[in-house]
Amino acid sequence: MIKNLKVITTFLLTFLFLSSISFAQETFEIDGKENKTHTYKNNNGVTNTELEYRGKITFTDDEKDVKYISPGGFLKFSKRSFGTKRTIILEGESNNKINREYKEGSKTLPFEPDGKKWMASVLPEIIRTTGIGAEERAKKFYTKGGMDALLDEIEMLPSNYVQRKYYDASFKIQSLKGSDMVLLIEDAGEEINSSYDLSKILTNNSSDYIGNEKAVASAIKVAIEISSSYEQSNVFKHLLKEPNLSDSNKGLIISNVRNISSSYEQSNVLQASLKNKLSAQNIQKLITEVDHISSSYEQSKVLQALINSQSIEGIGIDVLVETISEISSSYEQGTVLGKLVENQKLNSTQIIELAQAAKYISSGYEISKFLQSIIKEQTLDEASINGIVAMASELTSSYEQSKVLQAIIASDNFTNSNFNAVTEHVTTIGSSYEQSQVLAKLIELNKIPNSSMLALIQAIDDVSSSYEKSKLLQKLGSQLSADKETRDAFFEAAESLSDDDYGKVMRAVNK
Repeated sequence: MIKNLKVITTFLLTFLFLSSISFAQETFEIDGKENKTHTYKNNNGVTNTELEYRGKITFTDDEKDVKYISPGGFLKFSKRSFGTKRTIILEGESNNKINREYKEGSKTLPFEPDGKKWMASVLPEIIRTTGIGAEERAKKFYTKGGMDALLDEIEMLPSNYVQRKYYDASFKIQSLKGSDMVLLIEDAGEEINSSYDLSKILTNNSSDYIGNEKAVASAIKVAIEISSSYEQSNVFKHLLKEPNLSDSNKGLIISNVRNISSSYEQSNVLQASLKNKLSAQNIQKLITEVDHISSSYEQSKVLQALINSQSIEGIGIDVLVETISEISSSYEQGTVLGKLVENQKLNSTQIIELAQAAKYISSGYEISKFLQSIIKEQTLDEASINGIVAMASELTSSYEQSKVLQAIIASDNFTNSNFNAVTEHVTTIGSSYEQSQVLAKLIELNKIPNSSMLALIQAIDDVSSSYEKSKLLQKLGSQLSADKETRDAFFEAAESLSDDDYGKVMRAVNK
């Protein structure tokens, strides 16, 4: 029996404890619709409070009475505590008078004296809990006691939501000093722990403080401390849209992107900074910040946006290449390098630098695609073509080597020097078929320089496949000159073929 009693007692105590936790939980709701009707509800398990209001409402200086409600506006406040419910209803009339009503439960009683006395006791709660009349009150505190009085009052407010209304109202005070704007921003950074509300304060009032260089710098520093990457990003992107944002503060935002923990949001902010032209100094800062993004995809997006929107003159291809080399994805490296080739007019030195940058790409396919894009998009001279040929030799895939060299041969400014470079390189290709593809393209030029003919024949002779060698010699036969040394080299190469293939080659020469 005693044991059962202990169990029952323990259960009841646990139930009462859990019930007390449940009643201690507050529900808080503020709803501001386009019609400007606002509602507030608060239930802490003991007291149930409801407020609904609309229109402009101002209070007496002692804040114990309502001085004015705009026509059509109203204030309805009710509070239930320990079974007793009291309600006041105030309605603004066209003659600037206020119709007042007081209820206890469902019974309507004269407003004076009990209704007026009760309203005087609850108005401070209404004012501070909901933020109603924030504009008038912020102005009053600032006018009478300056920033100290205003900030002291904001500190007393019970929620970040209401505090936000007061910060917003404070920025609208016409007599607000520039130095006080800085204080407001810094105070919000210390007082507001809600990322959403702090973000809203900084964005809602940017048009008021954007012309104040120190205030903007303070806003940026406060935004850095916001715990939500999304809200940090919102603040930075919003400020970057401001047409009067100074170049130095743009740079301050860019340099602090690394403090955002999300690669996605880092990328969004840096891309937002590129919507307008940046100074060379800020472009350098942006490139530095790209290194702090952990996602290759987001790094690529920022660099592509940079290449699409900004001039890279004065930056240096080497700086861009170094940043691109740090991207861990070969695909994204190739994508950025390809975008650079497509969107920027490059000189010969820059083209050679870019061709050499391909060595940072680990994928042979991506290297090949990039080198081919240079050939397609840029005007090449002899030196830049030879630079691409040299880079092609770094490829391990015979197929990709062949594709690059064939694209080079088809380029408009292919010269005798380039002919020799390709002929020399062909011997490093491991596949007889791919060697044959490149050599065939050279023969199809129909303008083989005499000085290069011997080297070409030697390259054909090095092809290990008799079938491919035969096809090449047959193709070259019609272009064979009367030069004895050249002809001797040609026939010597043909001697290694079968009788049938040798005959085909000879007939090609005789045509």
